[in-house]
Amino acid sequence: MIHLDLINKIRVLYEKENPSFKTVLNLLEKHDENIIVDHISFRTFDFPTISIDALAVPFIEAGYQEEKRYKYENQEVKARHYAHKTDKSAPLIFFSEISTYKFSKSLQSVVKNIVERIPINILCSEKIFLTPTPWKSIHYSIYEQLKSESEYAAGIYANGFLAHHIGILINSFEKYYSINKLSSFLKENNIPYTLKNHSQQSHIIALIEQLMLEMKSKKKTFVEGEYEIPTSSPEFTRRNYMANNKLFMEFLPNLTVQKPEPMTLEQINQLILEDS
Repeated sequence: MIHLDLINKIRVLYEKENPSFKTVLNLLEKHDENIIVDHISFRTFDFPTISIDALAVPFIEAGYQEEKRYKYENQEVKARHYAHKTDKSAPLIFFSEISTYKFSKSLQSVVKNIVERIPINILCSEKIFLTPTPWKSIHYSIYEQLKSESEYAAGIYANGFLAHHIGILINSFEKYYSINKLSSFLKENNIPYTLKNHSQQSHIIALIEQLMLEMKSKKKTFVEGEYEIPTSSPEFTRRNYMANNKLFMEFLPNLTVQKPEPMTLEQINQLILEDS
């Protein structure tokens, strides 16, 4: 199937770029866990040729459709997620887009320059997700300049439109099917992680619970030489049931990487209603 071929190509490249993640997956497979991709996340800029609308084209052609839009306050970012029309086991696709017009003229100029250097033949095609830094040469000085304003923008500049992160679904795990069990397993194996929108109180139910692996920095070749830059943080996701007994298959707006105040199921459902 076309969409599975595309997903596989993206996953293989992501694991190549993040070998530590592949090591963790191999370890879980040794414990007989079945690795299923829950979602793949991409980041982009608000330029027409690389907007969410443009990047979504290959997925729409492969059978995906838009499901929901999100707003992220104080992050100058908007997002959407897509799901496959018929293959309900296919990973969700999550796109986020930064509004460059809200930043300095200098940042806007850099983004305009690199976007104009993208080869026409990869625009609106799957190649854009498989081509590291399609603008070819990158400068560490420009990376640092962008980073001073937006780590989001700097990350795209350094990595292009490769998957920002991949989320693995743990619902079907045999042993480590809960965030608590998985975090204990990671601790035992000295694998660092951060909990994301997860409650420590057993009587509080979050619709989506996530754990992010803390990856080591990686070496990236710039015009000025090799420098260490942050890698993305792959996730493990558990999806829970809503009040209507349907599995929550969305994302929450305004997620933070710190431990949040506990929310009841009713509060989370209300948050979703307000956002829809």
